Amino acid sequence: MVSSTREKLTPRVAIATAPARYTSFWTAGLLVTDIIMFVLAAYIAGALVAHDWSLHDAIIRLLHSSLIFIAVWICMFYFLGLYRRSLALSFKDEFYFTVIALLFGVVPQLVVFTILPSLSTSRLVLLLSAVIAIGLVGTSRSMTHLLRVTVRKRYPSRILIIGDAARVKGVVDDLARDDGETFTACTLYTNFRSPGEPEAAADVGLWFDTAVHRGCEQVIVTDLKASQHIGKFLMLCEGSGIKVTLALPSMHIGAYGLEIERKGSQDLLVPLRPAITRPTSRLIKRIFDIAFALILGLLILPLMVVAGLAVWAESGMPIFFQQERVGRLGRTFKIVKFRTMRTDADSAWAKPRDERITRVGALLRRTSIDELPQLWNVLKGNMSLVGPRPEMRAFEDRFAITIPLYVERRLALPGMTGWAQVNMKRNLSPDDVGQVLDHDLFYIRHWSVFLDFTVVLKTAAEFLFHRAV
Repeated sequence: MVSSTREKLTPRVAIATAPARYTSFWTAGLLVTDIIMFVLAAYIAGALVAHDWSLHDAIIRLLHSSLIFIAVWICMFYFLGLYRRSLALSFKDEFYFTVIALLFGVVPQLVVFTILPSLSTSRLVLLLSAVIAIGLVGTSRSMTHLLRVTVRKRYPSRILIIGDAARVKGVVDDLARDDGETFTACTLYTNFRSPGEPEAAADVGLWFDTAVHRGCEQVIVTDLKASQHIGKFLMLCEGSGIKVTLALPSMHIGAYGLEIERKGSQDLLVPLRPAITRPTSRLIKRIFDIAFALILGLLILPLMVVAGLAVWAESGMPIFFQQERVGRLGRTFKIVKFRTMRTDADSAWAKPRDERITRVGALLRRTSIDELPQLWNVLKGNMSLVGPRPEMRAFEDRFAITIPLYVERRLALPGMTGWAQVNMKRNLSPDDVGQVLDHDLFYIRHWSVFLDFTVVLKTAAEFLFHRAV
């Protein structure tokens, strides 16, 4: 029977372990805003190239060629999921995602317009439109992100959670880590009958009445023993707009997804391998790593030579520092960095203002130039450009014992930069390992080439603006 009802506000949390899903309202708003911004960008670009600001000529340009790349960009945004959910942890992330999505749409169009020039009046208009769209669409999406967060804080979604006290508390805590936003949890404590015991229809009516009275958008039933009640409850909620869901018992599967598979009349939960572990994904990521590492290595070679000479001039040889780290599937490898500490330094975790760090080493660490030799690790296949940062064996073993799911970060190649590095503070300590793991598992679960490009762009931007990751 029902013992009590209680309403409470669950606070905003800092870490998102799942993407924020858009409602149809926000999807429609984003689509309309994007179209307006794309059209405006095409108009400005065309007018600048043609030196003609008349609306009549602008409409002709739009119908002749601009409409093509606007449609391609909209399709690209849809294909990349930018109208379904947001991986952004801040409004700045929306800008980075927009830049990469636009670049993904520009490259193939340049190829097509070069082969079939009759499709476009000017490739210059396309490129200029893309640059302007970065500012317009990136800004509008960043502002929409802030607006959405503000609205959700002021008008939090209301969820009725039904079950015994312990199970309800666990579900509330887990939900608070879902999309990082505030929601109101209306809790209804119920002791469910075991299968075979007499069923009470009054319980189901009370669930529905409570959901309606509290203005709840969603009902979560936390105990699978309630399955005998669900059919009637779904009938009651039909047409009410209330979403009904079942909360599975806590299963610590970390980066793995789940799908339901039916065999006969039995429903089975099947763990899904993260995309990053699939052979085709690993091949694509490897091609991405080699191409970027070669290009970046050639561009920064003079900088690396200067850094190496500075290390040698201050404290002599060796210039490079090698240390055993744990990589994918627990395999060890030697990571390569510029030496930033005295030659007699031990392997303890580095701290701010660490006395073991040399003057040149402090500069290299502050700018992350000391990490650049890891491009060699990337080319060898020990590391990737993007992934969880590799740890020393001693720390890795300690964390694996004390922190659930820690070993799942080994599903991916370790990276020179990562989702945790671009979204957390610069100087981390062992106390931060829980948050780092949350970010690493988020990256592994939601990996895509699009996400890798975005992390690389954000890393480069923060490197240039001296926040170095």
